Amino acid sequence: MRICEYGCKREATFLLKFKTTDDKWCCEDRYTKCPGNRKKYGSPGSENPMFGKKHSENTKKKIAQSKIGHTPWNKDLKNCHNEEALKKISEKGKGKIPWNKGKTGVYTDETLEQMSKQRKGRIPWNKGNISLSGKSKVKSKVEPITIFIDGIVECEYGCGKEAKHQFKNGKWCCSDHVNKCIKLKSVNDNRIRKFSDEVRKKISESHKGNNYWLGKKHSEESKRKIGDKSRGRKHSEESKRKIRMNNRSEERKIDIETIRKKYPTFSKIEEIRYNPDKPEDKEIQVHCKNHKCPNSKERNGWFTSTGGKLSGRIFAIEKENGNDGAYLYCSDECKKECPLYGLNPIHIINQDNSKEYYTVEEYTTWRNEVLKRANNICEYCGQPVEHIHHIKPQKLEPFFSLDPDYGLACCETCHYKYGHKNECSTSQLAQIICI
Repeated sequence: MRICEYGCKREATFLLKFKTTDDKWCCEDRYTKCPGNRKKYGSPGSENPMFGKKHSENTKKKIAQSKIGHTPWNKDLKNCHNEEALKKISEKGKGKIPWNKGKTGVYTDETLEQMSKQRKGRIPWNKGNISLSGKSKVKSKVEPITIFIDGIVECEYGCGKEAKHQFKNGKWCCSDHVNKCIKLKSVNDNRIRKFSDEVRKKISESHKGNNYWLGKKHSEESKRKIGDKSRGRKHSEESKRKIRMNNRSEERKIDIETIRKKYPTFSKIEEIRYNPDKPEDKEIQVHCKNHKCPNSKERNGWFTSTGGKLSGRIFAIEKENGNDGAYLYCSDECKKECPLYGLNPIHIINQDNSKEYYTVEEYTTWRNEVLKRANNICEYCGQPVEHIHHIKPQKLEPFFSLDPDYGLACCETCHYKYGHKNECSTSQLAQIICI
């Protein structure tokens, strides 16, 4: 019977192998679980006499001083851990948040200076490796080997073409820049596409909250260097195409037929047409909501709207959570002049912005009563009903705003023809101040 070599005198059933010391037999699969070893070096958990206690500052200082000049056991050793141990170390570290993650200013100036001194003279692990951009980070100290085939210098980056340019590191290439070499270009493309969606998501999440540049600005010297570096560069054809798409290019435009088919309610409320001066561009024109504007419907005017304004108006009309707002205006002056700008179309608010004329439920009930009385037919021309007109203006006589006798069912043409005339519109009446 083999006896445990760690002093517990129990039967040894496991042979523990080490790379730096001789193999030993133990009663457990790990020597830290052996009772003899725990008795000698202290047991983990509550059995440890130091459990729940902390070192004093004086003790910490003494421990730090005692370790000065101490050489770690694994210094300059390579592959000192087997694959199983590396896997356990990796799994143990998963999910742990580094103590300094997201923190700034955790090191003092003295500590940073010491860390800088320690790094001096060290050779980076990636020194001499070709980066993703294809550039060599350091100059090679080895004399380059130039390949001659029948008196022709071959590209030293592996594409097999004739070399025409020599770089500062002594290598010959087929192009004036290493990134343009077909061999490295294909390698770089594969490297760039190697990240999966999951990895990209993790990278994106890790960058969240990184506010290092928040509130900081480049110095004049940095701005000058950035400008000098960017000077002379040109966009590729693919970049130009993407820029055109973002600037309302032909690929992003939508025609009137599609709008009428996809958004029927919007097409009934808003009149749209193509700009007659530019029929080939298919610019969509609409009416300005301000009745005093020359581009308004009351004055038979038109203006070219942006895609963002059209999208906002369509959303306000077509979507369930829309409020029938986001009216179309040709300028900021028209917004300021129009009395409807900034007001909720359903909850019509009076001039002092202190109360509502009616709720949504009350307005729906009043509208249904008027439609039922008119049998959904315009009371002027007999066409299908599109609007409900208040005979008595709401702003002047709000008490009659929910009386069905003062509601008139009409089509869009008759509504603006008989209900909102230029010489006597509701907005103009509401702005009259009695003295």
